[in-house]
Amino acid sequence: MLARPWTLSRISDEPIFKKGWHGGSKELWEEMLSLADAAQNGRDLYYDTFVSSDLDIAWDDGATQDEPYWTRRSGAFTSPAIKFLPHEAHTARFMLFEPKVAFHPRSVDQVGEAVDEGSDGGPAQTAWHNRWRSVLSGLGSGSDASDGGSWAPAERDAAEDAEAAAAQEASPARPDLRPLCILLAPTGDHGYTRRRVLHAQPLAKMGIATLVLETPFYGERKPEGQFRSSLHHVSDLFAMGGGLVSESLSLMHTFAAEQRFNLFGVSGASLGGQMACHVAGVSRMPVALVPSITPHSAAGVFTEGVLSSWCAWEALDAQLPQFVETLPETRDRGGSVTSVDFMNAVLDRTTDIRRYAPPLVPQAIVQIAARADGYVPQPGEALHKHWPGSQLWWVSGGHIKAYVAHFTLYQRAVHEAFSQLVAATQATGDSASA
Repeated sequence: MLARPWTLSRISDEPIFKKGWHGGSKELWEEMLSLADAAQNGRDLYYDTFVSSDLDIAWDDGATQDEPYWTRRSGAFTSPAIKFLPHEAHTARFMLFEPKVAFHPRSVDQVGEAVDEGSDGGPAQTAWHNRWRSVLSGLGSGSDASDGGSWAPAERDAAEDAEAAAAQEASPARPDLRPLCILLAPTGDHGYTRRRVLHAQPLAKMGIATLVLETPFYGERKPEGQFRSSLHHVSDLFAMGGGLVSESLSLMHTFAAEQRFNLFGVSGASLGGQMACHVAGVSRMPVALVPSITPHSAAGVFTEGVLSSWCAWEALDAQLPQFVETLPETRDRGGSVTSVDFMNAVLDRTTDIRRYAPPLVPQAIVQIAARADGYVPQPGEALHKHWPGSQLWWVSGGHIKAYVAHFTLYQRAVHEAFSQLVAATQATGDSASA
């Protein structure tokens, strides 16, 4: 195994999966595997079981904040996936940022430019990037007391505001379009602060509403006894993913039924990007998708990447004989199967995005990959090949740098994906909120 990097201590001081593969009944474990199979083989069974278009959302009116560019609201609802979640995670919580400016999609002749942050893209790319850096400068004021975090706002002057407005006016405003992007969290991102400041508020200035959803097993949804991000069982990873997919799809369909929004997208980095891909792969409606530094499967992340040093392999070894027979891939191999073998098999079966059908509008996918990613084996190309018509944008550096140093490019990618979604759905006459 690789040596444990110092960055993991920023996430947790305890190993992950220290209680083994699963803490409940073997029947529940097998039901989780069957649900993953159902989602990969078609959308109907997953929708019939775990997706609601009529969530009973409890809005916290006392937490509403009215800012110059957006209104922030907080809400909660009972997760449709409570069967697989610990009781602490049954209530899903989110922050919603609704913009006060109109969305300006890029026109059809503008979309689809290749991007590589590690090379000189020429004057046109540089000008576009600089324009959006202006739009995204100045992230607003305030802090989230619930996160324990406080972020100082960037200063803006009148000239910067004028330049940002000019950048928006370069494409026509479309007040009839009301896009919503659900932002899913990377590993270790508890609460809302990072996604609120780095993504939600800047996207609101671009006319894109965002919903920051708290991840099951994180923040206020963390089960008793769990230390930071150290999930107790491998099955907790399945439950986390199933919960996020169920909750994200239910939010989109509920808001579509209410006609609150009429364009939908989902995005995330690392773990959040993986979950976003599953949401888009199961969704019945066309969605914009922006996965950043995202593995095509979680298997290599935990058996080859640096996170392999974070797994409690001794605990997994002790439980292994009870679970080997639950997978056809390992059932006949008996004692020759190691915990690494079984981890590869079970995570490839449940998390490999290539097992899912491509999203309905592959042109509305903009993937960001890092050239020196030590966490994600074989980044970028595997998913790009699985999604014909999608875009792959490369950035220099590794996994952590891609998340913290290229956030303005991430916002540009979200805008690009929604612009592609508008162009594709208008060309076919389809509704993005069908």
